[in-house]
Amino acid sequence: MGAVGRTLSDVLADVLAAPPPPVSPDALRSIRAALDDALTAVADDLDPAAGPLRLPKGRVSEVLACERAVLANLAPRPVSEAARLGRLLDRVAAHLVLGGDLGEPGGVGDALGVARDALCAEDDPELLAWVDGLGGPDRERVRTNLAGHAESLAASLGVLDPAWWPRCESRATVTFAGGRIVAGAAFDLVLGGRPTGRPTVLVELKSGPTRPEHRQDVFWYALLCALRDGEAPAVVATWSGGDATVVDTPVAEGVLESAARRVIDAAVRLTRLASGGEPDMTPSGRCRWCRALPRCTPGTLWVDAADADPYGLGEVWDDDADDAEAAAEDGW
Repeated sequence: MGAVGRTLSDVLADVLAAPPPPVSPDALRSIRAALDDALTAVADDLDPAAGPLRLPKGRVSEVLACERAVLANLAPRPVSEAARLGRLLDRVAAHLVLGGDLGEPGGVGDALGVARDALCAEDDPELLAWVDGLGGPDRERVRTNLAGHAESLAASLGVLDPAWWPRCESRATVTFAGGRIVAGAAFDLVLGGRPTGRPTVLVELKSGPTRPEHRQDVFWYALLCALRDGEAPAVVATWSGGDATVVDTPVAEGVLESAARRVIDAAVRLTRLASGGEPDMTPSGRCRWCRALPRCTPGTLWVDAADADPYGLGEVWDDDADDAEAAAEDGW
């Protein structure tokens, strides 16, 4: 599983040669029923006037990591360069997955141009204006960084068989408790599935190095995909640009159960916070970038005591579009 040098094509070949045992329909129905029961009880404590409780991936991870942090980050915040770079990398990934090269001369050096063309086609004025506003050293830094990630991604993808029907940014929205709780995600890359006659494989793209919490992110995706499609994916995988690593995990019943427990826990915590409950504070590597840090003694002490960042925690190039959309809607 997931050694350096393993490509996504290798993962797909293994899935075809020896598909993991599928999650049974009965198990999936049982997980859905348990979620319905638990989240309906949670929703009964929500203020109906506040709108639905929204559960994008980032908010679930954040509230489970530190409740004070999720409160501090509810308000709209400026879009960081890291988030913008993540969105550009998503456009480059879509181009590569669909069989495009990155232009000649320069090869991957033209990744920024490819991403810009995609923004023009999608009519994304905000991000396009940011790219066009880059000048001098800033533009060269972004161009070089994006080119390096594009080269790494191209090597890690390998040659994708079109029979897998690769598609990018496939969205899933699952509602509970009559729409009072809404869970959503956008899958970076989906391969296979019923129209192809092949098992479903989900792939999450991360710009930073491999981190332990990535597994929980892709388990969350596996659960939403299973609830959306009525059939669990066979495998979930993460590509980490920081170390060019593909890590893949078969989706068993226990994976979905673990993700279901996390979403119930997150919903309970968010509901308590929405009702004015006192937030717990849990220091971690996230403290370095938390808005609440200047007013948070435990977080300040943790950062002051940390000699180094043990997991290379930094602001990675993930596109938290689902969280941005949730923040723009009414409700939590």
